[in-house]
Amino acid sequence: MKRLFFIMVAIAIAVGSLAACGSSAPFDSVSLSPPSSSSQNHSEYFVLEGMPSSNNYFAPNSQSDGALPLPILSPYEAEGRKLIYTVTLQLQTTEFRAGMRKLIDTVNYSGGFMTSADVYGHDLRAEETNRRAHYEFRIPSARLVDFIMEAEDNFNMMRMILTTEDTTIQYDSADLRYDDLREQELRILTYLLDDLEASERLDLERRLHDIQTAINNLHTLQKTVEDDVLLSTVSIHLYEVLFSESGGGTQPYGERLNSRISRSVRAFVVFSQNLLLALIAVAPGIVVLLVIAAIVIIIVKASKKRRLKKKGEKESKEAKNDADK
Repeated sequence: MKRLFFIMVAIAIAVGSLAACGSSAPFDSVSLSPPSSSSQNHSEYFVLEGMPSSNNYFAPNSQSDGALPLPILSPYEAEGRKLIYTVTLQLQTTEFRAGMRKLIDTVNYSGGFMTSADVYGHDLRAEETNRRAHYEFRIPSARLVDFIMEAEDNFNMMRMILTTEDTTIQYDSADLRYDDLREQELRILTYLLDDLEASERLDLERRLHDIQTAINNLHTLQKTVEDDVLLSTVSIHLYEVLFSESGGGTQPYGERLNSRISRSVRAFVVFSQNLLLALIAVAPGIVVLLVIAAIVIIIVKASKKRRLKKKGEKESKEAKNDADK
């Protein structure tokens, strides 16, 4: 199971290459050579049979210094395919700071670079917090599998997502369109050398401007595709895992229960303190409201008392009049 991710990566890339090349490609019989149990040379893990030795995905490692072997040519480059790889890795580590340094060192060694980083450290208000980080890297596609294997060797790989996009047709179509626009540009430049009327010259200059703008857009598009083919996008989520100090594995049940109870008590204390602070903050407003409510109640009671008194006097007067009659 240790090399499960290696095999998955190799199969995904090999299948993508075969699907792009079709049944007439020179990769009709592609197989994965099994890894040697004693060797750590990654070039033995994924060797595409049926290819010249110079086109193997991994270049032979002539040095036995334990360094990561670097491939010199990938199959899709040999076939002229424009394949764009996007990889997402979810990694775990017990040594978060050392793991971050190792990850960045591996990126630098692979010839890649970082495009973004989002790191969450310890929260001093909590006794136990797990650090985490999210990185975006650009890794040379010819060294992508090596990079993934190195990450699997140094971290616990929870999940890997690899997608392949074949942009060969779009790139070739843009290339043909580019050549056609260049010919139109050359013809218009030739016409402009002739003696033309002002209106005709102005019309040709407008067309020339539109053509040159389209050429620049196509050139930018092709350059973007070429960069995406040469440099794969790798998104890495790195998570810290806290272990029990008494031994390996997760914390014992008693420690976890005590930790949860302590965390709940702290949360209740923090909630009570925040509630008290909120009450103090709104106390002036509450006092004003209470005063207004008291005044209203007094006025209402006084008004009710006056009405009852008037009603009593009226009833008494009526009763007296009835007695006189």
